[in-house]
Amino acid sequence: MLKNKQTTLFDTAVEAGLSGTGRLHDLLIKMEGIDIWRIKNGGENLAINYSFYECPFGNMLMASAVKGISYRAFTENEE
Repeated sequence: MLKNKQTTLFDTAVEAGLSGTGRLHDLLIKMEGIDIWRIKNGGENLAINYSFYECPFGNMLMASAVKGISYRAFTENEE
């Protein structure tokens, strides 16, 4: 919904069951590490860095964007 130019941020928040655009913004920062405007403009000028880490549970892929960690997953190999 955020990529749709016709859909407002408020409509997106309400459709997701949130109280408003502020809550939508806070959740995106916390869960994805990306602010609402970077998603709305299709990720233009968005850089995502990633690295692999060994941890007690196995090999982990971690990605980060401007606002913080945006992705974590365990993986069998780095390919």
